[in-house]
Amino acid sequence: MTRAVPALDSKAFGRARDYLLESARPLERALFRHRFEGGPADDVLAALSLYRNPDGGFGHGLEPDFRLPASSAMATSVAFHALRAVKARDDCDLVRGAIGYLVDTVDLERSGWRGVPLAVNDHPHAPWWDRAEDAATDAFGNPDADLLAALHEHAALVPRELLGRLTDGALARLDESPVPLEPYTALCWLRFEPAAPAALRVRVAERLRSDARKLIDLDPRRREENHFQPFWLAERPAALLADLLREEVERNLDAEIERQHADGYWEPRWSWDDRYPEAWQTARLEWRGSETLRTVTCLAAWGRTEPGTLRADVQGRK
Repeated sequence: MTRAVPALDSKAFGRARDYLLESARPLERALFRHRFEGGPADDVLAALSLYRNPDGGFGHGLEPDFRLPASSAMATSVAFHALRAVKARDDCDLVRGAIGYLVDTVDLERSGWRGVPLAVNDHPHAPWWDRAEDAATDAFGNPDADLLAALHEHAALVPRELLGRLTDGALARLDESPVPLEPYTALCWLRFEPAAPAALRVRVAERLRSDARKLIDLDPRRREENHFQPFWLAERPAALLADLLREEVERNLDAEIERQHADGYWEPRWSWDDRYPEAWQTARLEWRGSETLRTVTCLAAWGRTEPGTLRADVQGRK
């Protein structure tokens, strides 16, 4: 018997749209318009530039869970998510500056970057962003593999020898990493895979597919506690892991449709507990916009919007 598949109806999609355009940050607003309404890429770039620093990196709460104004590798990885969304090219000033920042700040010994500097402790942040003096490195892969993807996407801006050295070192670390990968690290490798040279894509894809079902918690109640969701690993039907995780993703999306707030947004599943309550409220509102954009984008890609809700050209980009 075929399972009835819930869809986000036009009224629910309209509430999400209204929330994003009225209450989200300018960046998520511009990304929504670009993705669903043909809005200009320049509006996305202009909104993203508000988080850029003179060194070419990004900060200023672009990743809402830490409010560090200075540049960090983690915030710069978030910037590249937006740059990818609008297919920004090598001649884009934001791209050139961010690649320069990555080249200047890479740690060659670990073939990667420290996610955030110690200065993150001096500004409001979520508990998981605490950093200690003796923590010389973060767990490899997040955001290293994500940033390595950016270097490959814009390889013309990166010294060839450096790119080769970083890639070889990163893949060696992948081979040494625990099985399964930590889920957020797997997300970064998923972004690296399509950017890698063909021979390396096979190697990375094999590892990700081997780990795929171990990356998710099959108990929905525990998923709510650890935040990580199956659809994050397969945001569209053509994604690398979609065929392996289809059943889990489909049921996850069923739950997401039910989880939409009456005012149109999706609430972040996490909090900062009782730390920095005022800053958390700011971050919470920013995450609402980000999570709403992420969720409606995925629902649309998986055909989970009511027929007629999306424009024809958006339907074609699934």
